[in-house]
Amino acid sequence: MSERKSNRERTTIEQYQKAVELLKDENELSRIGAIYSLEYIMNNDEKFHWPIMELISSFIKKHRYFDPNEYEEEYETKPEKYDLPVTEDIQAAITVLGRRNRNIKEKENINFNWTNLYNLNFSYSHFENTFFEKAYMKNTYLENAHLENANLEGVFFVDANLTYVHLENANLTYALLENSYFLEAHLENADLTYAHLENAFLGGAHLENADLSEAYLENTNLIHAHLKNANLILSRLKKADLTYAHLENANFFEAHLENAVLTEAHLENANLTEAHLKNAFLNKVHLENAVLKKAHLEKADLGVGHLENADLTEAHLESADLSGTYLKKALLSGAHLNNAYLLHAHLENADLTEAHLENADLTEAHLENADLKFANFRNIKLVNSYESREETKEELIKFIQELEKAKNVKGIQLDDKIMKIIKEEFPDLLNSINSKD
Repeated sequence: MSERKSNRERTTIEQYQKAVELLKDENELSRIGAIYSLEYIMNNDEKFHWPIMELISSFIKKHRYFDPNEYEEEYETKPEKYDLPVTEDIQAAITVLGRRNRNIKEKENINFNWTNLYNLNFSYSHFENTFFEKAYMKNTYLENAHLENANLEGVFFVDANLTYVHLENANLTYALLENSYFLEAHLENADLTYAHLENAFLGGAHLENADLSEAYLENTNLIHAHLKNANLILSRLKKADLTYAHLENANFFEAHLENAVLTEAHLENANLTEAHLKNAFLNKVHLENAVLKKAHLEKADLGVGHLENADLTEAHLESADLSGTYLKKALLSGAHLNNAYLLHAHLENADLTEAHLENADLTEAHLENADLKFANFRNIKLVNSYESREETKEELIKFIQELEKAKNVKGIQLDDKIMKIIKEEFPDLLNSINSKD
């Protein structure tokens, strides 16, 4: 038995030495044959497993070295210099490493730092825990690839196909991912701080608990994306499409979402303090219990949105559309609702203390049990803004009757025509307005 084992080991060593020599051959077919010979040894002999992995990865790096500093200086004038042709030997080397026997324990992690991997196919491969720092991976194919816990800091991933890719817990800080395709990709707990994802497609992607603080996501497609508990502090999402996205408990502190689309998105309990949502589309959005203190929502469309119990203290909602919006028990103290559209809005039990509603359209708005203390209702419209006519006395009385249902009307500011009717026909309400308690 020992002689047979000794012969087998001798044969393996001879095959290994021959393959190593052929890997240096000028003939590409010889090099490809060497790679597949090494694959067989690597997957069947534990002693050779890591040395061969290291040898093959070094072979790739030798022929595909990439200097990111040089690239940053030349990419605008010589972009084609780095778009190297895909050779069959390099692709074979990637394929062999990506499908290695993972039952053998590996001493270290594969290192592709500063490597040009342009246009190579990593689909269905396994490169968990691999180092790709500042690698050039433009146009790479990573469909269903496994890169969990990989280090991709500063990677150049422009125009890459990452459909169904697994990047859970990966480090993608400062990564360049513009125009890349991440359909239903898995990026749970990934670090994308300062990453560039402009114009990327992340439809249905999983980014739960991911860190996207100060990331660039302008014009990004995040339809049906999952971003529950994600960190998006100071992120840039101008014109991004987040239709139907799940953003529960996400942190958007001071994030930029101007002109973004959040139609029917779920932002329950999200933090949007001082976020910028000017001209954003939030039709039928779910913002129950969300915090929007001092948020900028000027001209935003929140029609038929759900903002029950939301905190909009001192929020800017000038000219915003809140038609039919549900704001029950919402905090709107000091909010700026000048010129806002609140047709059929539900403000039951809302706190509008010292709110600014000058020139707002409150046609058939619901104010039962609302706190209107010191709120400014001057020049409000009680007829649909599209109707160019003055309110009838009946319409004014209907609004006054809504004020009667309010919890607190002390010190509210109203137009003279409304106050005149109150003085003549609603003495109890007048006393409440003038109350010193």
